Amino acid sequence: MSDSDQHIDIAEFVSDLGSTLHGHPYGDPYAAVACCAYDLEDDLTSDATVFWLLGVAASGPYTVWRDRRSDIAHAKRALRTALASFRDREGACAHDSHPWDGDTVQYPDDPLGFIDLIHEADEWPDEPEEEEPYDTSFTELWRCPVNLATIARDALDFLESQTPGDGGRPGRLSG
Repeated sequence: MSDSDQHIDIAEFVSDLGSTLHGHPYGDPYAAVACCAYDLEDDLTSDATVFWLLGVAASGPYTVWRDRRSDIAHAKRALRTALASFRDREGACAHDSHPWDGDTVQYPDDPLGFIDLIHEADEWPDEPEEEEPYDTSFTELWRCPVNLATIARDALDFLESQTPGDGGRPGRLSG
């Protein structure tokens, strides 16, 4: 992680967001969800961008369920801005392939746990006697603008499929 990202406490971020998404908020139940969209808008180029983006994607169903039109509209705006930024940088990608080339992102059962995995890979100590649990390109691939664009597109597609326009009353989730 770059020096500018060292102040971020990812464990706290995941805990706050997880407590809200799993129905056990210990503070303002929407603060952690709203922060993801604000942080995504404000930070489209650092190593932490993937955390904010995955946070917005993971909280999509909760955002729709809460039915707060201004927050849904804000999440959509943040995702549109992010998507445009990532698409502008796709030419910088040097990868031969991506985990979901042309397909919808298949997130793990626990997207917040996946944020933890990326963070763990970032923080892995550089000790020769310990083998890293992830390939060295793991975090680089997740931060690739092509992958970030796919995640942003899928999260935006979900929100738009559940909510008419930028504010109307959301449709109901099936199930």
